[in-house]
Amino acid sequence: MKNRIYILCVLIFIFAICLTGCSHLNVDDNTQNILEGEETTVINGYEFPLDAVDTNNKYITADDVTYLEIGDSINDYVYLLSEEIGEFERGVDGLTYSLNKVTVYNSMSDAGVSFDDCYDLYGEQNIPEIKNNKFIVIDMTANYNSTDSSESSINVGLEFDVKFWKDKGANYNDIRPSLIWFSMHPSETDEELDRDKQYFVYRIKTGESVDFKLGILAGESYVNDADVYLAQSGPEQKIDGFTHYYFKLLADKTEYLYGEDLSQ
Repeated sequence: MKNRIYILCVLIFIFAICLTGCSHLNVDDNTQNILEGEETTVINGYEFPLDAVDTNNKYITADDVTYLEIGDSINDYVYLLSEEIGEFERGVDGLTYSLNKVTVYNSMSDAGVSFDDCYDLYGEQNIPEIKNNKFIVIDMTANYNSTDSSESSINVGLEFDVKFWKDKGANYNDIRPSLIWFSMHPSETDEELDRDKQYFVYRIKTGESVDFKLGILAGESYVNDADVYLAQSGPEQKIDGFTHYYFKLLADKTEYLYGEDLSQ
């Protein structure tokens, strides 16, 4: 009887190990499952082997994206009715965004931006690490021409995500690119907008053109590989009739300002 119980326990133990070994979506060791040259995808900021999560080839890859550069503009509003996700609607009708300039600084302080003025994404305990990473400043313009005659002014929430194709955070301990600063964020004394809960919300009038800046914190390896993009918020999968637009931030027209002693 004891032998049977022992054998049963051993079988259960082996079965548990097999289940653990088959989990390709474990965030902690996902990079160990990636073979050299293997096609990957980034989901929620982490990189996974494409075959492990995309057996139906439904997630977008770098080849499925339409890239925009400095000088290009994009409509904020998108409406789509598809079999894959049903109804999808995003943005404000009549609102467009233009990318004017991109500048990379050695640090947030070199860009003249205070941590206290940023969106508290990381928590104060990580301030030293934050200050040692590159800071990408994006100059943009919002133009609004309302299609509704009753709206003279509206509050708009930015609907952009920061994207990258290779997850280097686990390999190099670099901070993954994150949007943490908006030059037009509400002030602490704003009576209508809550700075903490509505940090990326701003006001704009119909017929108005507004210039603003965004700040992205990024580890050095992402900058060196030119692997930082600003994308419109939207579905991650391939959808007939839907175009994924990514602003290519690190390109020929990008300015790199690392200070006098770091300009080599």
